[in-house]
Amino acid sequence: MRCTLDARRDAGMDLSQRIDHDERFHHAMVASARNSALSDLYAYFSRAIRNTIERTEIDLDLPEPTQADHEALLQAIEAGDTEAAESAARHLLTPSLTALTSER
Repeated sequence: MRCTLDARRDAGMDLSQRIDHDERFHHAMVASARNSALSDLYAYFSRAIRNTIERTEIDLDLPEPTQADHEALLQAIEAGDTEAAESAARHLLTPSLTALTSER
């Protein structure tokens, strides 16, 4: 997860690379759970998730989780702090999900 997140940061303004590394970070995070049902579910929805990542990166009206948001999540995971990881994940996802669902 650390390598993919560092690569996301290092991609800078290269949007395609940043999206690719962001997607890899999400896949690595899911794989780290060692939960085959979660992995299968994530694989099923991965195209829709990538589309959402692309939209939040491209559409300036949508909030994009920052590198700092991703770093906070990874730090909580690395520390084994499930409560902090859940909080960081909610903080990271809520603005984008709220904006996307309010468009309907």
